[in-house]
Amino acid sequence: MSFPRFLLILCCLGSSSISFAEEKPGLHLELNKLEQRGQHCAFYLVFQNQLSSPFRELQLELVFFDQDGLIQQRLLLNAAPLAARKTTVKFFQVPNTPCTSVGRVLVNDILECQPFRESCLDLLSVSSRSKVALIK
Repeated sequence: MSFPRFLLILCCLGSSSISFAEEKPGLHLELNKLEQRGQHCAFYLVFQNQLSSPFRELQLELVFFDQDGLIQQRLLLNAAPLAARKTTVKFFQVPNTPCTSVGRVLVNDILECQPFRESCLDLLSVSSRSKVALIK
């Protein structure tokens, strides 16, 4: 094998292992849609469990901020069960809240996370398709 060919193989091996490390399985949460329903703001969340185990318990602590960055309210969301290697849509309402007043949503903590022993917050990635940011 020639030296340039060896370098090419090494280069390709290095880049494939880097992309493999970036694709570490976890739990992805997407804020997909907000919808005004009377006096309540309805949220549609898309959970993508990329893990080989289901979540039997999953309780998120969410904090809602207004357009000026002031905390509006705190909400505990029970999102379980979530099947392994499956995408699931969950719907919940924030009472007495106009959707237009919500500026961003913070996943402040994960209070319950079964069957996992490590910090589930480390397993979580977030994104938003809405104008409202979802952060952790």
